[in-house]
Parts: sequence; C-alpha cells; structure tokens
Amino acid sequence: VPSSRVPKNEKYISINAIEVKANCVSICIIDDCGDSDVPLLELSFSDLQLNQLLPELNLNDPDPIHPQGSLRCILASDYYNRVLSGWEPIFEPWRCTIIWEKIISQTLLK
Repeated sequence: VPSSRVPKNEKYISINAIEVKANCVSICIIDDCGDSDVPLLELSFSDLQLNQLLPELNLNDPDPIHPQGSLRCILASDYYNRVLSGWEPIFEPWRCTIIWEKIISQTLLK
C-alpha cells in the first residue's frame, strides 16, 4: 500500500509471499459407504516446499505484477487392496517440481 494512502496513525503489514514447508503431508480418501470405513487411496507429499509470490498491490498501475510460485516434493501414492488387506503402490516415490506463473497476454488486455 503506498504510504501516501495510509494515514499516519495507522500501521499495515505488507505480505509478498507465502511459504509452506513440511516433512510429510498425506491425503487419504476413505470409502465410508455401508457399515465400515475402508481406505481407498493415499497420496503423500514428502519434503514439501511450497512457495507462492503474491502480486504487488498498486492502485495506480492497471497492469500489476502477476503471481508465480513453485512446489517441490517427493510424491507417492498407494491404494488399499481389500483382498490382501494391505496397501500397494500406485506409483513409487517420485521427485516432483512444479513451477507456475500467471501472465496476461497483451491480446487479452486490448
């Protein structure tokens, strides 16, 4: 926020990025139909590093800087085999890097 727009007696916080780091994040999909809960699928993210830049807020600039980010992790997935009553891999641990950037084409601005 430009300092000319903030009254002198008010304070503000400027946040320009979000960062998340975790040793492991797991998502489990469970089938809860019937009289028992049965796991179906597990997706796990190890050594997770998520970075997201936020756009600069400038009310006078019609073309702000657009956000970009990245995700780095080791991705693995298992499914639950009901016959064997155990987890089996869908795919083995895989090092994954995803980078994104939002850019507005000049043709869209016209």
